[in-house]
Amino acid sequence: MSETKLSLDLSALSNDYEIVGEVSVLRDARTFMATRKNAGTKRRDDDTGVLISVITSPAGDEGNALSHLAADTKMLAGSTHRRLIPVIEGRWIGADVFAVVTQRTTDPSLAQKLATREKFSTTRVAAILREVNGLLEWAREHNVVHRNITADRIYLEPKTDRVRVSFGVAPIRRIQHADAPTDDARTIVKLAMAMLTGIEDPGSYKGQTLAELRPDLPERLRDATAELLEDKKAHTPADVSAFLALIGMADPLYAGETEAGRIRAEVLEEQRVEREKLAAERAELERTMAEERANFERLMAEEREKFERLKA
Repeated sequence: MSETKLSLDLSALSNDYEIVGEVSVLRDARTFMATRKNAGTKRRDDDTGVLISVITSPAGDEGNALSHLAADTKMLAGSTHRRLIPVIEGRWIGADVFAVVTQRTTDPSLAQKLATREKFSTTRVAAILREVNGLLEWAREHNVVHRNITADRIYLEPKTDRVRVSFGVAPIRRIQHADAPTDDARTIVKLAMAMLTGIEDPGSYKGQTLAELRPDLPERLRDATAELLEDKKAHTPADVSAFLALIGMADPLYAGETEAGRIRAEVLEEQRVEREKLAAERAELERTMAEERANFERLMAEEREKFERLKA
């Protein structure tokens, strides 16, 4: 645990929030479960559960990530989106420590579902990620800098799959290798990989591609996934809607590719049989012609012998 985390002071929040317990500890952030205090009685209000994320500068940051986070939080606290977990407020609680307060949800996260090996059909993956992509597009339009979304930040309501999302913080680099739409497209592709393979951590793929992990998916989807994950500075604009459509249509596309493959195999087999038949016929013709040539040469030799005898 770092020095910042050992000396973390939450007293700046104590007038308005009662910390119930710590939910998670990451390198650059700690998340606490809390309740908002009633302004009049200062008693716990069980209907106002919140999560407080206390964030320090992310490792590798070169562009004042926390200042951008403060600006994002201020904007999001004054805005609403049906897929965004409401942001209540943000506060500086130290020289380089910022706290973001969001509404608490009891819905399980996508990460939790993947950890229990829950399976996601391709149509379900597409439906969930369409909602996530819609939120990312909205966030870009509102100039939200920190739009990091991982499986532990997507919450799915049981039975309905209603999607709720919270944004995470990432370091800001001086040199950006891709534009915002491309970065968001890769976020969607990485989430799709996790849902389609059941493996949340890309480090667990062991160098395997989607084609190797899910050979039952259509080739077009596997190729599109590999292309969108390529790290190129000059990248054609990513068509996320088309990518999600490929996921949603994966089963019939794979059936079509399988049928096309079967037909192609049949055609190739017919061509092979026909080639072998032609080769056999050619060989038989050449054998027959060789026999006829030999008979002709034998007859000619006999005639020459007869002629020679008559001359003698």
